[in-house]
Amino acid sequence: MKKYGNKTIPIYVFFATLFFIALACTGYNNSTSSTVGNYDIKVSSNGKRAFIDTYNWNGDPSDHILVLPDKEPGGAVIETLGGFIGTGVPCPFRIEAEKCSVNHVSNNPDDYEVPVSFQDMIFDLKIGSNINNIYQNLYITKTTDPYTYVGVDQPDGSVIFYRILVNVELDPANETYYLKDGIVYLTSNNEKIKLPYASEAPELIVGSENNNDRNNSEDISEDNSEDNSMNISDEFTNPMDPTAEMVLSANGRSFTVELEDNDTARAFWDKVKTDAPVIETHDYGNFEKVGDLPWELPGADEKITANPGDLVLYNGNQISLFYGENTWSYTKLGKISASEDEIKECFGNEEKLDIQIYLEWTE
Repeated sequence: MKKYGNKTIPIYVFFATLFFIALACTGYNNSTSSTVGNYDIKVSSNGKRAFIDTYNWNGDPSDHILVLPDKEPGGAVIETLGGFIGTGVPCPFRIEAEKCSVNHVSNNPDDYEVPVSFQDMIFDLKIGSNINNIYQNLYITKTTDPYTYVGVDQPDGSVIFYRILVNVELDPANETYYLKDGIVYLTSNNEKIKLPYASEAPELIVGSENNNDRNNSEDISEDNSEDNSMNISDEFTNPMDPTAEMVLSANGRSFTVELEDNDTARAFWDKVKTDAPVIETHDYGNFEKVGDLPWELPGADEKITANPGDLVLYNGNQISLFYGENTWSYTKLGKISASEDEIKECFGNEEKLDIQIYLEWTE
């Protein structure tokens, strides 16, 4: 036991306190951003460690060699591919191009209003000896088609969607991982690291066969048509149908959610209709409440500026409600109907907050 004045403190509390103090000083709670070439880097609070956040691709297929840097300009050693910041918010490594005019929703050209095509984009990912942690599924989204697609606008107005794949080269001096037949494994237990290896990728299918999420939601509606249940897709997309609206409740207050017209929001509606969640959220960055969903949704992340009241999906299974502003890669789900002052009063004053989302039937 440790004694401070007249109070006796259990020894485990003492050491736990020291641990969290050390974590605050060495972790990414107050991380800073840096760049090395086309790479965005997050630097730890003490300036000694860093992880690679994003590779900003120029959209040119000839730009395919990714040599991961060993250090950032301030001298921090880059140890991790992807990572966590703040109170544990995941920040997975990703490859991004300039914002595309069209979001990827399927591999069926008929689902788009502009001409689109689909190609594989294979990056040569060269991992050095410093990397000691690779967050798995870095490039892989939580959709039926488990690969990330990056859209690139073309001069003629068309769009090419590139399926992101990798060939990996690993520095033999790396002690954490080893490479066998082009696949990365953990040295300690031979665990396979899940990446979108080009050697394992199935054939890229284009057309209605790969129209995953949209066809799935349509099948659900057709299957339910005989049991007198309401057509989910119609009731969501038809603004004249007064049968139901989505409601978000917190702190004793309720707000109507105005959903976006996208596949992710439709899937969100379908989930909430059958399983209205109560989400335990925590504050992050003094601008949002973030929490885990009980299920995963198909995302279509793009770099956007979220504003007060915006409800967004992050990383497939996390939801954020903004009472401030932040620019990052999200999939927007919708927006709550309230003034900025009302939003800040309800969501901006507590570290932790339970949020309930449900449908309210009006007929």
